[in-house]
Amino acid sequence: MQHILLLPKPLLLLTTILFVGSCLVVALFVFRWGPRALGPGDRYVPVPAFMGVVATAWALSLGFAASDLWSLGNRADQVIAAERSSVMRLLGVAAPSALDIPELHDSVTRYVRLVKDTEGVGHRGAAFGDPRVDAAVQDIRMTVLRTVGSTIPAAVGAKIVSDFDELQDARNARLGINVSLIDPSKWYLLLSFTFLTMVTVAILHIDRPAAGRLACTIFSITALAGLWILVIHVDPFSNIPADYLSHGLTIF
Repeated sequence: MQHILLLPKPLLLLTTILFVGSCLVVALFVFRWGPRALGPGDRYVPVPAFMGVVATAWALSLGFAASDLWSLGNRADQVIAAERSSVMRLLGVAAPSALDIPELHDSVTRYVRLVKDTEGVGHRGAAFGDPRVDAAVQDIRMTVLRTVGSTIPAAVGAKIVSDFDELQDARNARLGINVSLIDPSKWYLLLSFTFLTMVTVAILHIDRPAAGRLACTIFSITALAGLWILVIHVDPFSNIPADYLSHGLTIF
């Protein structure tokens, strides 16, 4: 499922249309073959009020998925800003005009380049972190420890340690969002309820095929619009440049 969700948007739209279209085809088969297979409709067609049960379940699953995606989008913006802010503070401390720590500058810039190449946009395979970035984080940690153990003031050393901790926390939060993106359970739930709702609409109109076809068409448009709004926001990092950590900085 994660491979489908991370397709380019035109292919994702086509996949969504094919899914909703397949549900509609099944509904049309219900109109054609349902009475022949099951007999008179008054024996098996639920009362119209039953539609509310299935439709409510579909609406709730759509709402849960939307809430999750919007929440991930807000978290992604905050995490990206926090990670970039921590990088800028560490580079500022390491600059020649500040404490002049070339080892810290080199280790942070290496981290930035590795994040761009291995964990940035389009590199969802490293959802749990790339070992090379883990090694770069360890290099920064050792450099920070050596710096704190030198002759710099204790307050400045504590601030450097705090900046490093915030950088690591921001990276962990970003990786956590990537893990949430590839969780397919909410999408299986939503797609299952979309299919069941379409079939329910067909069954409830099986004795009025013309009205049923119109109802299924209207629901198809509704489902397609809802799913499309979700899938275009499925990746909160899609509008963030791969070089977000170094973007606009002149030290790279």
